[in-house]
Amino acid sequence: MKTKFEHGMTLEELIDWNEKRSSEKNLCNFLDNIFPDGIVGYRPCYVITHPWVILKFIINHAKWAFQRVFRGWDDRAIWSLDYYISNIIYQALEELVKAKISFPVSSFEEMNEAEIDYRLEEHKKTLTKIANGFRIYSETPSYKMTKKDWNDFEEMFDLFKEYFPDLWS
Repeated sequence: MKTKFEHGMTLEELIDWNEKRSSEKNLCNFLDNIFPDGIVGYRPCYVITHPWVILKFIINHAKWAFQRVFRGWDDRAIWSLDYYISNIIYQALEELVKAKISFPVSSFEEMNEAEIDYRLEEHKKTLTKIANGFRIYSETPSYKMTKKDWNDFEEMFDLFKEYFPDLWS
């Protein structure tokens, strides 16, 4: 028995109908071909029949830009705060590694130059490991992370907690 959708078509019938509709020559399909990625996130034909979506798009982007200037973040950040924070942290840590001027404060003691160079290299590796962990977290949806991914993330987060006071340049 084939499942029928609420309009009475099976999946195969729906696919055939969509292919037939897509091959027709009309204004909507013409615009779809000109703007294959859509306009402001909508199908071009929808934008023509609902022009206020463009105004809403412009107003929202202006509001978010204003918020970023005066708050440092916009309302969209709280939609997925973990992603937003991890994205910022990994990019900032990568820049800190490139700057080559961060040094763990807890490591200041009587050291010769070879020990200092070694500690700087170890600190750079640690910062890179932390940055990679946050990068992977921000690029992988949490529901797709495996148990191993979560264990790696927890290990990286423990390093982040340990080195947090040393994140300066």
